Amino acid sequence: MLEESVIVQDLLKRGRKQGLKECLKECLEKGREEGLLEGERLLLTRQLTHRFGRLSAKTKEQIEKLSRKQIENLSAALLDFKEKSELNAWLEKYSR
Repeated sequence: MLEESVIVQDLLKRGRKQGLKECLKECLEKGREEGLLEGERLLLTRQLTHRFGRLSAKTKEQIEKLSRKQIENLSAALLDFKEKSELNAWLEKYSR
């Protein structure tokens, strides 16, 4: 009986360690992804500011809501924008 208890306790301990490792791995991956997304957003904002000057609070808010794919698409589209109105039109169309 005591031996079974020790074995069960050992299995529970191992299970907790394994669960903790998996949780830590998932948390690190999520943090990494969030960091990359934030970096992409920051770079895009810098590029847009360089091209068009100071961005409005509304524009910044719209950029904050973009998905990773939308950020990639806007990063490519901005190369073709000639005027700030094109940026505004793009954000109105795709930032929903």
